[in-house]
Amino acid sequence: MSGHRPDSAIRLGEARALSFRGQLTLLGAALLIGTGAVILTGLDALASPEIWRIANVAGAMLSVLVLSLALAWRLVAQCLGILDCLVQALERVANGDLSQRLVEGGSREMHRVASAFNLAVQNSTRRAENLKQSSLKQLQAAIELRESRELATAIQETALDSIITIDARGKILAFNAAAEATFGFKASQAIGQNIAELIVPERLREPYRRGLAHYLESGEGPILGKRVEMPALRASGEEFPVEVAIVANALRGSICFTATIRDLTDRKQAEKELARAAMYDRLTGLPNRTLLLDRVEQALARARRSRGVFALMFLDCDRFKLINDGLGHDVGDALLCEIAARLTSELRCGDSVSRPDSGTSAARMGGDEFVVMLDPIRKAEDALALADRLLAALARPYRLGPHEVFSTASIGIVVAGGDYERAEDLIRDADTAMYEAKRAGKARYAVFDEEMRKRVQRRHLLENELRRAIEGEQFSLAYQPIVSLETGRLKSVEALLRWLHPAQGSISPAEFIPIAEESDLILHIGRWVLTEATRQMAEWVEWLGPAAPPTISINLSRKQFSQSDLAEQVHAAAESAGLPPSRIQLEITEDTFASDVPTAIATMNAIKRLGFLLAIDDFGTGHSSFASLHEFPADVLKIDRSLLIDIETSKQTAAMVHALAILTNNLGLAIVAEGVERESEVVILRELGCHFGQGYYFARPLSPDAFAEFALRRLAQESSVIPAASLERRWAELESPALNV
Repeated sequence: MSGHRPDSAIRLGEARALSFRGQLTLLGAALLIGTGAVILTGLDALASPEIWRIANVAGAMLSVLVLSLALAWRLVAQCLGILDCLVQALERVANGDLSQRLVEGGSREMHRVASAFNLAVQNSTRRAENLKQSSLKQLQAAIELRESRELATAIQETALDSIITIDARGKILAFNAAAEATFGFKASQAIGQNIAELIVPERLREPYRRGLAHYLESGEGPILGKRVEMPALRASGEEFPVEVAIVANALRGSICFTATIRDLTDRKQAEKELARAAMYDRLTGLPNRTLLLDRVEQALARARRSRGVFALMFLDCDRFKLINDGLGHDVGDALLCEIAARLTSELRCGDSVSRPDSGTSAARMGGDEFVVMLDPIRKAEDALALADRLLAALARPYRLGPHEVFSTASIGIVVAGGDYERAEDLIRDADTAMYEAKRAGKARYAVFDEEMRKRVQRRHLLENELRRAIEGEQFSLAYQPIVSLETGRLKSVEALLRWLHPAQGSISPAEFIPIAEESDLILHIGRWVLTEATRQMAEWVEWLGPAAPPTISINLSRKQFSQSDLAEQVHAAAESAGLPPSRIQLEITEDTFASDVPTAIATMNAIKRLGFLLAIDDFGTGHSSFASLHEFPADVLKIDRSLLIDIETSKQTAAMVHALAILTNNLGLAIVAEGVERESEVVILRELGCHFGQGYYFARPLSPDAFAEFALRRLAQESSVIPAASLERRWAELESPALNV
């Protein structure tokens, strides 16, 4: 081979230098032969011819011999040199220097030797490199295999699921740590045992054996590679649910099976709890709306088949919101639990709460609403008797931690057969009856009837129409004067809401205002009333001058009064109309603030600080007492018409009004009698100390133009109140037994 000569290449020709001594020896031999020839030539002159022939022949032979020896020595020396070079090169190769090469040159033989050597070394180098790469790959594969086995072992031992390996006979070969925790056996106890005898329930062992035998015979395993649920056994003998996935594989040439097993105990328990949560109220443990609807549907089906009847009671806690907001949600929750407990206690055994084997049950609908179903009943009176018991039980005081609270319930009752199509309709009617009980005064029951259904339908119709009325500008305000009972002068005017429906005509406020109060519609209506009343008052002030009323009285609903920004709303309306706050009087009824007096007082003070006047309307219809009047920063007290009905015939009523007049006078309040319809009422009210009056006797609610005419006439007439008898004479007349009530 030719090419670049490596540093370690050895030239075979360099062996000649190694035969220098041989060449000297050969030269010496030649000299010896020459010297011998000279001596023989000298002897030739002395000796006989025969002797010299012999000597010449011997000399020639000696010369040939010497030359042959010299040539042989040279050849041997060259071979030894070549061998020496080869030995050096081979030693280097043997020491790992595969880069060793011989220079290819010189004689043909030397070239062939060098080429053969270089080719052999090159092939050896290639084989060594291949062997190295193969060894590295085998080493890497061995390392990866070992790491894979270590990883598989680590995964198996740290897996959360149980992993068990068995052979074809069912003998356990591997049992990981999770399996130990799940089944309660140590690996040392389990390995070598038959899996069927260890963790398979007895009733399933034979099917397991048949399945294993079938797979070994046919290679078919219906559950291999799939997840299946089945029971298993713990070491304690307890049976529990598991999910199993089995795969078949080979181990040292034999078939084996690896099962991954997951304990389903917690999942099954969670599923049960979810199923219960879907059907039962978490707080009280009673059935929820979903389960109740199902039971009512079943009751309807039974009633259709048997032509029987059953009853549904819808209960609502009358004071729950007050208790829940005032004392906290934890107390509210405790109250709901106590109500559920009392229902459980009071219902008879056949009517027990949430009994799964009974058609009669109770449920919590949500919030403070409960439903009791009695199925079957013989007659409607059975339901009424139970309702009386429940009302009494739920009215008893509740001891809730450090609090003692009082609450009652309102109950709506529906007695039904198979005439209802849907459970929702039945519950709707019971709910309707419950609201009728609330409107009638709470703490009572009401039985649903067709008239009630008509009223409900009417309310639903009006609620929908109210929404259209707000958008269609169907509302207007009428104005009723408030006058002085002493002078007849115009003291104030009350703005009263009116609704003129395009198809139904005038609709009474007594009918539509409660409907608006039940929804947020009253807030929209209330804002409109504030804006329109202040605008109209500003117009009167401008056009009527001194004939304009000193103040305008505007009613606030319960929901309006509970708004946190009420003071800002009223101030904005007054500012927009250009009216000073002192010309605007806001009226609130007793029931507006009875549930939360401290908050009501704070709201009143906020309004008063802005300069507005306050009036307590319909006093005498709620639960306020005379003693509590000083708590409220009011300017005017308005007596409800219900206190004046028998004022002319009842000394007690007259005395109460007189006492109230004295009290309000001492507190600096003005007192207004509402619903004054007769002159005789005007006389006695004035004598009893009442300052102002309002009612049909003075004027009905008027349109803005009609009120303007009324105000102008009043300005022209300083007084229209007819003088009356003295207070002593009137009280003497009341002493007559015929007039006492």
